[in-house]
Amino acid sequence: MSVDVSISQMLTGCFGLILLCLGFFVRQWMSRLQADLDSAKKAHSELASHFHDYQLQCARDFAAKADVANGRQEMVEAMHEVSRKVDRLFDKLDMKADKQ
Repeated sequence: MSVDVSISQMLTGCFGLILLCLGFFVRQWMSRLQADLDSAKKAHSELASHFHDYQLQCARDFAAKADVANGRQEMVEAMHEVSRKVDRLFDKLDMKADKQ
């Protein structure tokens, strides 16, 4: 029994083997890319979550510009009140010194 293999059959077999190897490597490459993409999506999701938490903390903890302005105005008014009381105290001391 003899097997006759023509050159075209050998070329077809080699071409099929090359395509099989190429398909295997492309599949491995695509799997690796998909894994990298999944890990990048997970990292992006975590970063977005941390960023949103930071934004919420900023909105909750930091004072608004209007609140700071109002607090500053209240502080100035309180300082003026203390100044008036100190002036009254000095006036009383001056009157007491004048009586002696």
